[in-house]
Amino acid sequence: MRGLILFLIILLLIIIPVIGEDVYVDVEVLENVGEEEISVIVEIENPEKVDVELEHINGDYYVAEVNEEEFQELVLEAEEIREDEILSVMLDVSVPNINGTFVHSMKFNGTNLTGTGIGVCVIDTGVNSTHESLSGRVVAEHCFCDVTDYGSGGCCSDDTNENTDAEDDHDAGGSHGHGTHVAGIVGANGTGVLGVAPDANIVAVKVANSSGSALMSDITEGIDWCVSNADDYNISVITISLGGNGFHGYCDASYGTTATAINSAVNNNITVTIATGNNWATFPHKIGTPSCIQNATAVAAVDDNDDIVTAYQRNDITDFVAPGSGIISANSKSGTQSKSGTSMSTPHVAGAIALLSQYFNLSGQVFNVSDIEIGMNSSGVDVYDSQNDSTYSRVDVGSAMIYFDNSNPEVNLISPVDNKVSGNTSQIFECNASDFELSNVTFKLWNSSALLNNSVENITGTFNSSLFNVSGLGYDTYTWNCLYTDSSNNQAYGTNFSLQIVQVFTTLNTPSDEDHTNVNLTSFNCTGESGVTSQLSNISFNLWNSSDALVDNQTSSLNGTLNSTLFDYTFTIEDNYTWNCLTFENNSNSIYADNNFTVFFDATIPYVNLTSPSNASAYTSNAQSVEFLFNVTDNSNMSNCSLIVNNVLNLTNSSINSSLTGSLSQTFAPGDYNWSVNCTDRANNRNESVIYSFNVSAEVVDESGDDDAGGGGGGGGGGGGGGGGSGVSTSVTYVISEASEEKPISLSISNENIPVESLAINVNKVLSGVKVKVEFLEDVDDLENLYKFFSIDLINFDDSAVEDGEIEFSVEKDWIVDNGYNKDDVVLQRFVDEWESLSTSYLRLDNGTYYFKGKTPGFSNFAIVVVEEEEEEEYPIEEEEIVTIQEEEREVVEEKEDKTLLISYIIIGFIILSVIVMLIIKRLLKSE
Repeated sequence: MRGLILFLIILLLIIIPVIGEDVYVDVEVLENVGEEEISVIVEIENPEKVDVELEHINGDYYVAEVNEEEFQELVLEAEEIREDEILSVMLDVSVPNINGTFVHSMKFNGTNLTGTGIGVCVIDTGVNSTHESLSGRVVAEHCFCDVTDYGSGGCCSDDTNENTDAEDDHDAGGSHGHGTHVAGIVGANGTGVLGVAPDANIVAVKVANSSGSALMSDITEGIDWCVSNADDYNISVITISLGGNGFHGYCDASYGTTATAINSAVNNNITVTIATGNNWATFPHKIGTPSCIQNATAVAAVDDNDDIVTAYQRNDITDFVAPGSGIISANSKSGTQSKSGTSMSTPHVAGAIALLSQYFNLSGQVFNVSDIEIGMNSSGVDVYDSQNDSTYSRVDVGSAMIYFDNSNPEVNLISPVDNKVSGNTSQIFECNASDFELSNVTFKLWNSSALLNNSVENITGTFNSSLFNVSGLGYDTYTWNCLYTDSSNNQAYGTNFSLQIVQVFTTLNTPSDEDHTNVNLTSFNCTGESGVTSQLSNISFNLWNSSDALVDNQTSSLNGTLNSTLFDYTFTIEDNYTWNCLTFENNSNSIYADNNFTVFFDATIPYVNLTSPSNASAYTSNAQSVEFLFNVTDNSNMSNCSLIVNNVLNLTNSSINSSLTGSLSQTFAPGDYNWSVNCTDRANNRNESVIYSFNVSAEVVDESGDDDAGGGGGGGGGGGGGGGGSGVSTSVTYVISEASEEKPISLSISNENIPVESLAINVNKVLSGVKVKVEFLEDVDDLENLYKFFSIDLINFDDSAVEDGEIEFSVEKDWIVDNGYNKDDVVLQRFVDEWESLSTSYLRLDNGTYYFKGKTPGFSNFAIVVVEEEEEEEYPIEEEEIVTIQEEEREVVEEKEDKTLLISYIIIGFIILSVIVMLIIKRLLKSE
């Protein structure tokens, strides 16, 4: 029996290490870890075993900045490695929950509702006015603090019990930050944290020390000070997130002085929001002081799901609930911090009242504190509290804004424009409006005697644009408008617009709209048309300059129902002109074309200035890329600019802007060149620049010496070297002055001994002063069906700098035919430890030579061979099994499923073994 027990202990010692040896790693960590450090959270039992700097969080959890090498070390000891996520911090849940962000987008007379100009008095531990989230928001400070905080005296910054500095204490040992957090909820400016009323002014009154303790008398003095200075800072609300004790009902009798101060505030139309407290366990069904004073606005807490936070105080005299769980706001010094409590709920209500107060000021409305509370209660979201069997109103400032809305929608009629004359009997009418919450729009159309159309559409949102399509209109004069109604039943029309439908039409034909011309004498063509019941009378041509001055007016008689007329005008002044035609019919109805046309008269030729390369520039290269830079100025927009090289048009750029530098690029072989640029503007004015020259010389590298022989060049040069049968060198070296990802190496090779025609090398970094050597090789290996060997050597760089390359090579047709080969079997091979076939494609046949292209990942020795395909024996195709791959959210260093199965098998085995042992023990006991 003892042996069996010992066996079980040994088995357990074996199982425990097996279960704990795997480490889980987030996919994000595996994807991002590399040479650069990343931030990770590590679960590790023995941190001393790794040579990685770890910062302890709690328990076995640490944070670390690791690169790939340090990550590999952590993997050996850690149980879990997660990415330390970077979060964007703001009141991104609680402010939208009370519809604060919705109100920020609302406008009244063009002004956004963000609390601008409204003062909020924050009576608390003080406010850090230098915090980035409160920069520019704190407009005044005062301190009433008799509680000792500095060893003697009071807790104001000068050791007294009153001064004008309400800064939150920043000392490392005494920083509290409560008041700064509260102020951030009210009015943080959006730098890291966005408050409920981000443009409200914070008036900071410090009454509590760094431990959060405050005397009721100091709170009372703070309230009185805020009331006395309300006019100076336009204070509309006081918020207090301090309290103690607990009362079932109102406590005015016990705190008469404070009640008097709060009553004074309310009498001056200042709401006083106060937190109910966080100690339900000690004070069930009670709220703290001074929130229990009757005229105070008592605020309790809900979470993000609008569930009552049961640990916090509330009862039947609680006025509102607001978000108070996990609220992220400004920290004491900088940055942010999450806090919970009715202290966080209360400033949400204060910020909401600040938004309402701004709207009241803009709209000219006046409400007392009781009116505001009634409106906010009526418009809020009902939240049921089962512990109190009560229903509270969770503040919804968006709904409250609509509740108090007495403003009519702002209505605009868009098209057709007022006094429009048209020959089209089908019209689309467009109008729009903005309001806090629109409900419907009614389109109305009248003729001279009756209402013809009365269409209603239900709409929602703060802005609406509606279209109404009306057809079959008779020839008459019409009036139209739109009536918008909001959710508070406020209504407004726009200003009536007039529309005349006439039986006459005008069409502008030529020149087309936005035409450019350099022709002085220009003909304008337009067409007039009348209905079957009338006849054309005449048509007038009108031409205006860019100052809207009428520069020409001509009239021509018309007859019939359809007629076109030409009007000639001689331009003498360059300008941008506008023109239209007005057609009259014999019933005195007239109409212009729907839109004016423009024509630009420009007789000035462009001026082209060459800037680069300078005249007589010289290059050394076998394939020199030249970028031609020039500047063109003109009165109108350019049409195109062309590069002329040796009297031949080479390139054209149709995206040239006047007064800006243009660019054209081309590659040139060695030779002498003349170049110029020819530019044409949209009016067809053309001009050519002066003529510059440049020279490209081939660089020759002597291959009889070492590989470094030869000078640098713009893009490479050919050279001599080892002799061939024809006396032509069997190698050529190119000097590359510069190459990069944007400027790959491109070489054209002309050597009858070397079967390479061109070479392109894509590089992955910037290179300068490097060389490429291409050489014909005698037989270097015994390969079947060999055509030729050659090598490509990289000098001063290697394959690590190469992304890929393309080699264009040639094979004589006679060689393929004489040997009975097929051109489609030609393959380029590269030697890397062994011969490997590269991707090869046939290009063309030219003058008895086949041309091919091979793609290579690097450069060494190459062979051109024929690889004849062997006929493959056909086999029946077996149906494949369909396999579904399941993705997991996290990768596991050792397979997670294997580990889970292994653990399961071990546990099952352990259970079975334990049962067997128990049976054996039981049997042994019976036998004894």
